[in-house]
Amino acid sequence: MNVFEFWEQKFLGPCKGKFRVVLPAQSSRIFALHRTVAHPQIIGTDLHLLQGYHELKQMNWDDKNLMLSGDCERMPGISGKLFVYVPAGFQPHFEFPLNNKSAALTHIQDRVWAYEIQFAHTGEHWSIPFDAAKR
Repeated sequence: MNVFEFWEQKFLGPCKGKFRVVLPAQSSRIFALHRTVAHPQIIGTDLHLLQGYHELKQMNWDDKNLMLSGDCERMPGISGKLFVYVPAGFQPHFEFPLNNKSAALTHIQDRVWAYEIQFAHTGEHWSIPFDAAKR
C-alpha cells in the first residue's frame, strides 16, 4: 500500500503489512492509504483532509493511451494539488517547449509528482499523460 501524509505533503513509501509511526506529543497526522497498483495513481490531494474523497469525483486509467484522468469538484477560484504515484515502468510525458499542462506537473520526491489544478469552474477535468519508461 502507498502511504501519503496530508499536513507535510510527504510520501512515506510503499508499505507491506503494518504501517507504524511515532508522533511527537500534541501532534497529529492524516494519512491516505492506497493499494499499490501497476499504473500511475492519485495517492492524495491538498484540497481536503480526506485527500480525494470529496473532491475526486471520477478517475480513470487508460492503459492503451497511458493516460490518468478524472474530474474534481471544488469552489471556483481556488487551486490545489493532486499527488500522483508513478510506479516503475512509467514516466510523465512532457511536451517541449513546455505547455500549460506539462508545466502543471512537478516532481516532489521519489516516485511522487504533484499536478496543480486551477478551478475556474466548480468542476474541472484533468488528464496526465505518461510514457513507458525507457529500459
